[in-house]
Amino acid sequence: WNSCTFCIKAHSAIASLVLEKTLVDASLEGFRQAKLPSKLETILAFLEILSKIPDELTAEHVRTLFHSGLSRQDVEDAMAVVTLFSITVRLANALDFDIPGDGDFFRAAPRMLKQGYVFGKSKMQGQPNHQALAEVLQKRVLEGQGLTDSALRQAMAKRAADGPAVAESAYDDLARQIGEAAYMVTDEQVKKVVEKTGNEKAAFELIVAAAVGAGFYRWQKGLSLLKEATQL
Repeated sequence: WNSCTFCIKAHSAIASLVLEKTLVDASLEGFRQAKLPSKLETILAFLEILSKIPDELTAEHVRTLFHSGLSRQDVEDAMAVVTLFSITVRLANALDFDIPGDGDFFRAAPRMLKQGYVFGKSKMQGQPNHQALAEVLQKRVLEGQGLTDSALRQAMAKRAADGPAVAESAYDDLARQIGEAAYMVTDEQVKKVVEKTGNEKAAFELIVAAAVGAGFYRWQKGLSLLKEATQL
């Protein structure tokens, strides 16, 4: 459910600093057979559905997490991770990220483990407010100033979340592909969007918008079920 080579290599290197490498490798082969701690296996099973087939999740799935000993904050943290991965994986695939060597990943891993995705030398203070951060990201990507019209970026985001078709076929085809299976995006699909927008930066904005749309569809789905599961 995350078969992006870039992501697997980067985060395997980080996980191997905390867990036995044999356990990390076994988890990649199949986490249900890897003899992981029960809470971790339970949340991974939930996240697999959220990543692959979010519309099949129900509030009962969330209640199962609570019954296993996970807190609301645990679940929200995990959903935030999947949201970000759902975005970055699609970008890595659609933009065909270069894959560094294993040595590069392992050299970067200690810093990532210590600091996380924070620029410069700063650190996140306290528990992050995922919902507030999500709103800021959505607003900047889909409503902020750009080379492309915000209405088009929003349409790309909705299309990548299985929404209505975008009027222009080149845009529609790429947004749909990013939403469904970004690893199958072709150079030709991207080229058509570059030609239609007139430059690569504009095309980049639309690709990011589509990836954000697919990721935040999962975030919003998870939040709605979390709310339903905790209502009396």
